[in-house]
Amino acid sequence: MSAITVRYLYNEGCPSYEEGLEVLRAAALEVGGEMIFEEQLISNDAEAARLGFYGSPTYLINGRDPFAPPGGVPCAAQACRAYTTSDGSISPVPDVDQLITALSEAGPA
Repeated sequence: MSAITVRYLYNEGCPSYEEGLEVLRAAALEVGGEMIFEEQLISNDAEAARLGFYGSPTYLINGRDPFAPPGGVPCAAQACRAYTTSDGSISPVPDVDQLITALSEAGPA
């Protein structure tokens, strides 16, 4: 069985860095199984565009952003990201249940 790979993309100016990691860790504990975690600092707009970085933090699960915004949203290295949570509120990170769903649906790479 293969592991789920989660790449956590962020920028240095994002105040939600720690909170985003905490939510990811909590979701991973709930889902269980083997997971590989990578953290990557995004430092320029070219890198942001190449990786599909729509703001900090961004979660790439098996190479896919399960929270990708609709087309036309620009990628920018110094952007903070906003998520619509399960209850409809806006947050700088997804809620644990959303990440549990994304991890569960991803399955092993």
